[in-house]
Amino acid sequence: ATWVPATNTAYVVEHYLQKLYAADYELSYTDSLTGTTEATATAIPKTVTGFTYKADEVGSVVSGSIVADGSLVLKLYYSRNNYLVSFNENGDGNSATEAISVAYMGHVSEPATPTRTGYTFVRWTKEASGETAWTFATEPVTQATTLYAQWQANTYEVHFDLNYESAP
Repeated sequence: ATWVPATNTAYVVEHYLQKLYAADYELSYTDSLTGTTEATATAIPKTVTGFTYKADEVGSVVSGSIVADGSLVLKLYYSRNNYLVSFNENGDGNSATEAISVAYMGHVSEPATPTRTGYTFVRWTKEASGETAWTFATEPVTQATTLYAQWQANTYEVHFDLNYESAP
């Protein structure tokens, strides 16, 4: 008898993404593939928005021999990207607001309210011109971002004392 390796033997590639607020990973999706029994299968990393393939992660299995029972499982890991969120005080603000590194899809904490002589702070926005407010509690960070302080000029009531006595 002559035996030929099967060409439709199943194997699996599991893709693990880093959790948002933890260093560990969770299974995000699985590719069910087929190949030739006893051939070497090599997993090809995918492009995943907000993540970077991490070839050296403990537990990675990038390649292996396809076994007849379909039990080969390859495992790829992707670390979550971090993005810098900067704060532009958009004027003569005198509070130093440090940039913050935030994980992809994480939320940036609102910094201390900046101050500016003659102005009242209104809000942080996505544009220097102030069209779109940034909502700290719900807005996820998906790229490097600069937030801009928006100010309203203070108004003052001025009274003049002429210090003048009129003639009788």
